[in-house]
Amino acid sequence: MPPDAPDPKATDVPALIFGQFISKLQEAKLPSEVVARLNETLLVDHAFTEASLRSAIFGGQDEP
Repeated sequence: MPPDAPDPKATDVPALIFGQFISKLQEAKLPSEVVARLNETLLVDHAFTEASLRSAIFGGQDEP
């Protein structure tokens, strides 16, 4: 028996919150490359580790 299909009316609350966060970052005029990396990390890749967030914010630079 196949698994039930997701309810199309269900709301992805984390995606809504992260989307609002990304919008606020754009309004705050953060560099577009940082916003793009955070968008990719949070909304596309669903990567929430400290390492992935550091990479998104700092562009994958190694710590000093």
